[in-house]
Amino acid sequence: MIKFPKKPGARGLPDIPPKASVPARPPDPKPLAPTPARASASPKDAFQPTASVPRTGFAASQARLSVLTTKKSELELQAQHILQSRNQLSHLIGVLSNLAAKHPPGSREGRTLESRIANIQQVDKAFELQLQQLSTQRQSVDAELDAVQKLIAKNP
Repeated sequence: MIKFPKKPGARGLPDIPPKASVPARPPDPKPLAPTPARASASPKDAFQPTASVPRTGFAASQARLSVLTTKKSELELQAQHILQSRNQLSHLIGVLSNLAAKHPPGSREGRTLESRIANIQQVDKAFELQLQQLSTQRQSVDAELDAVQKLIAKNP
């Protein structure tokens, strides 16, 4: 039976001090107040940016371009891994088919090999579906990437 120490510091274990409390964040000295709407304003122009609001359109576009490029690279890498796995499965199916050809069609070993080939083909179909999904995602990322590149070229 294992006996645990009843109090901290027993058996040479160091006392663990309680966590220090984190001081609360001081309140903002000047909270943001909504701009009152004009009586004659239409709903379309209810928000009017002021001169103090920085314009970050170009920087945001550059950041979005970077994110999309990274996403496209990740999708292409995933597709390469799936293609490599499919090639390995194809090789394995070939080896198992050669082994199955050496056994009579109704034999126990032949049936076992054929069932394994069928299972591997199902895995290959699942990989094919994943590859199609990645292709669709890559096409949408490509379209968005082209739109962002045009936007950046349009607004230097």
